[in-house]
Amino acid sequence: MSELSAKKNPAVVLRASGILAAMIDVAVRDRRLPSNPARGVNLPREVGKQRHYLTHAQVQILADESRHNATLAILLAYTGLRWGEAVGLRVNSLDLARRRVLVQKNAVHVGGHIVIGSPKASKCAACPFPPFSKRY
Repeated sequence: MSELSAKKNPAVVLRASGILAAMIDVAVRDRRLPSNPARGVNLPREVGKQRHYLTHAQVQILADESRHNATLAILLAYTGLRWGEAVGLRVNSLDLARRRVLVQKNAVHVGGHIVIGSPKASKCAACPFPPFSKRY
C-alpha cells in the first residue's frame, strides 16, 4: 500500500485496499489463511474537495442565460438535485405545501435513450426548496 500510495491518489489506494481485503476475507473464511493482513493497515486519507457555490445573483444570471431551461437551472441550483433526479421528477414529486421535491425516480442515458429507474442506492429523498418571488 505504501508503494501504491506514492504513485496513486488516495481514492485509488482506498479502492484497491478494499478489494484486496475483501478477497483475503474469503480466504480467511475458507480457512486458507489465519487472518487478514490487509485489515488494519494505515491508509491515506482522502482530502475533501473545496466546494464552490453560486451566489443568488449568479444563479439568476445562469437562469436568465438558460432561457427556456431557466426553471431547471433554478431547481438544480437550489435543491442540489442531480440531472437524472430532476429528469425523473413527475407532478406528484412536488409537495408545494411543505416546499419539498420528492426524489422517487432517476433518469440515465442508456444506448442513446433516457431510461427512468430507481434513484441512487434505491433511496427516496425529500429535498427542500426556498420560496420564490419570480416565476419562470
